[in-house]
Amino acid sequence: MGFEKYDNNRSVRIKTIIDSNYLTLSKSNLITNFDITENYKIDMVIHPTGKIGGWSNIIHSTIDGNNCCGPKSRLPGIWFYSNTTRLHIRTSTMEVGNFGLDPNVELPLNKDTRVIIIVSGNELRVQLSGGVTYDN
Repeated sequence: MGFEKYDNNRSVRIKTIIDSNYLTLSKSNLITNFDITENYKIDMVIHPTGKIGGWSNIIHSTIDGNNCCGPKSRLPGIWFYSNTTRLHIRTSTMEVGNFGLDPNVELPLNKDTRVIIIVSGNELRVQLSGGVTYDN
């Protein structure tokens, strides 16, 4: 599945490695259902084309319908920090409802960045293009 999100003066293109088709995202618009397990891997390409003020949601998958911070609220949730392309990545575990990583780099504008998120038990790993890996 691929998808595309437009936000005010900035657009973010997102697609998975498997499918290069794009779908338009809009707030509260369900694109697809997918199975999530305790251990999972998400592999996508993010292509930011600008920056906006305020939190900018890229993806937020939830089982319990809540934003935060139960064991099924964020599987995962991915945002850009305000006025940046720096990722804020959160997932829920059975022990922590707001477990996450905030890589200390901004994604380059107008370029694809492959983002791989791996959750295994209470461990979270984020891999970015170029072999940059963050572990929590």
